[in-house]
Amino acid sequence: MSGPLRAGNEERAVSGHRFHPLVERWFGERFGKPTTPQAAGWRHIAAGTDTLIAAPTGAGKTLAAFLWAIDGLVRAAATGALADRTRVVYVSPLKALGNDIQKNLQEPLAGIRHLAAEAGLELPEIRVMVRSGDTPAYERQQMVRRPPEAGPVLAVFLLAALLAPALLFAAPVKSPYQMEVVAEELRGPRGLLFLPDGSLLVAEQAGNTLARIAPDGTLTRIASGLSRPHDIARDAAGALYVADTGNGRVARVAPDGAVSTYVAGLTAPVDLDFDPAGRLIICEYTRGPLKVAEGSGSAEPFGPVLEGAHGLLFERGGGILVVENRGERISRLAGDGRLEPVWRDIRGVGLARGPSGDVYVAEPGAGRVWRLKPGGVEVVVAEGLAGPRDPAFDAAGRLYVAETGAGRVVRFVGAF
Repeated sequence: MSGPLRAGNEERAVSGHRFHPLVERWFGERFGKPTTPQAAGWRHIAAGTDTLIAAPTGAGKTLAAFLWAIDGLVRAAATGALADRTRVVYVSPLKALGNDIQKNLQEPLAGIRHLAAEAGLELPEIRVMVRSGDTPAYERQQMVRRPPEAGPVLAVFLLAALLAPALLFAAPVKSPYQMEVVAEELRGPRGLLFLPDGSLLVAEQAGNTLARIAPDGTLTRIASGLSRPHDIARDAAGALYVADTGNGRVARVAPDGAVSTYVAGLTAPVDLDFDPAGRLIICEYTRGPLKVAEGSGSAEPFGPVLEGAHGLLFERGGGILVVENRGERISRLAGDGRLEPVWRDIRGVGLARGPSGDVYVAEPGAGRVWRLKPGGVEVVVAEGLAGPRDPAFDAAGRLYVAETGAGRVVRFVGAF
């Protein structure tokens, strides 16, 4: 947080971190001083590190997280920067939800608003909404039209984040590139594939179909009978092949839209592409090797055991880069069968090569897209995305990403 903050004539800080004066005053009057877990947690959060606070019940660890979020909301409200979008999403188990909202969110906000009124300051409204499986449809629509600044969500429903995409994607996205929304209201967008006419195909995991986005933005849906499709590939004749995960197969979609089984008996196919020899290489999200299909019917094991393969990219020298999602690395599979880790500590989904030759990977759990350079160098392209997956480049060299948690596809424009 930049700049000195003063409450009255006295600069104040809670455990080394300067909160907004209204937040400082409310906390001081309510609790006096922070607990050890709170103080330690705020130091780490202020340093910009991911922070897990583990402490016994009653140590104030939940309030530590809430107060940091509340401080950001109050600062934005006080400066007129509180836009109509969701800034904070809190996930809570059902038992704790009511208590968490009352003690750690509504009570602090009410107290801070009261102190602001006493000081003659008018804070804009900071809205709080709760979404669960029992939330009526009309209330869900109101949340989309006028999002809350803080939205508690039941953990069980956040795991199926597609139920509340509008709440999730409104968190701010940070990127040095210009970001544009290409298509919205998609049903669990996953694998992306560009067609020769410039159209973009998107595998809709939650919609059990493929969405086709024309260059003019028109959206149509093709291919029925799929179940949780994850990725799409295209052969030289123009036929499409889909990682039909829920049906445990690779489905073939003919140019007329007819769907048939190309390879059956798979466990969890999630990514696929044709190699330079025209063979279909398949990633299964299991502990096992890739699969190769040289014709309709079956696929054979190919290469060494991988830890949750979830993306592949063919190299010009003949090797294959493979995302090992469960192994949290990206490895190079050489022509002689050797497997060598190239980039570590990335739990990626999908790979793409940019115009300059660098490799791009999405990391859904971290909300990031990475640019991977030779020598193991990693550069963040964007962060704050809602479950980004499966990067792809169009003919103009623009980067596209399926933002699954937001139900949309976004595009980044710049020098890649």
